[in-house]
Amino acid sequence: HQGIQNWVKDLNATYRNENAFFEINYTPEGFEWIDYSDNDNIVLSLIRKSKDSYLIFVLNFSPVVRYNYRIGLPTNDKLKEILNSDAGEYGGSKVTNTHIKVDEKQWHGRTYSTEINLPPLAGIIIKPQK
Repeated sequence: HQGIQNWVKDLNATYRNENAFFEINYTPEGFEWIDYSDNDNIVLSLIRKSKDSYLIFVLNFSPVVRYNYRIGLPTNDKLKEILNSDAGEYGGSKVTNTHIKVDEKQWHGRTYSTEINLPPLAGIIIKPQK
């Protein structure tokens, strides 16, 4: 299937180009949970870090779209969705985030948070834009 081939190609390219995927992979400083206990929505969120950057991963294991799903953020950096397994080019239903607004609202024990739309049975990667 062409969509799956495109997904794997883009995921591999993102892995190669984003140090936060691998740079400090084998130390506790390279990984941080945002939330691992949302059993009701079946969603996991985490941060992967490098020495000078980070990526946010949000995984929805439910077949239901999660609109306006709030996650805590490590900073108030401007954010951009850089990969979404539900995008049209991968054969998905096209539930994406074109604009991510950062709020000064405490969530998950953090000062900042955002609301995003989570596609069903999919994962997204969000990157700070410095």
